[in-house]
Amino acid sequence: GGTTAKICLIEDYAPRTARTFEVARTYRFCKGSGMPISIPVIEMIEIGAGGGSIAWVDAMGRIQTGPESAGSEPGPACYGRGGKRPAITDADLVLGKLDPDNFAGGAIKLDTSASEQAILRVGERLSLNAMSTAFGICEVVDENMANAARVHAVENGKNISDNLMIAFGGAAPLHAARLCEKLGIDQCIVPK
Repeated sequence: GGTTAKICLIEDYAPRTARTFEVARTYRFCKGSGMPISIPVIEMIEIGAGGGSIAWVDAMGRIQTGPESAGSEPGPACYGRGGKRPAITDADLVLGKLDPDNFAGGAIKLDTSASEQAILRVGERLSLNAMSTAFGICEVVDENMANAARVHAVENGKNISDNLMIAFGGAAPLHAARLCEKLGIDQCIVPK
């Protein structure tokens, strides 16, 4: 999606369900650290790793992504709506994963130059060019999603590599191949 990545295990053609879920977890991947809400839900894990997730450099000089998001307004820098901070969509555009003339079926023309300028705000702190920075941003967000998938599988007593991936919504298809590689998954379905 634009703000989050959601990961869910499906068994026998149905998603796993639970009778409770937690909100406002103190520790991102630690069950029991949030406030439980007792209603039937689909068992999933959600992290701030969407196309609008902002990339930044932490105090140790490492690229980080999210949880802050550019949202749809102003959106990533490439939308041309005033966004200046680099988002995952900007990194995808710089890497050539997106066609700037055919985004959203051609309804939105993406500004590659604006993406490069935004990406360089991160890259300059690390002495990297736009392409290397964009690659680093995608590696970080892909590893964050892969780690969340590993944690979710382990919490459910499953080996993630025994599954196939169904990648849909937002930028999931753009990142699916790399996620499959990181997770040892050898099959991926991208629905039309």
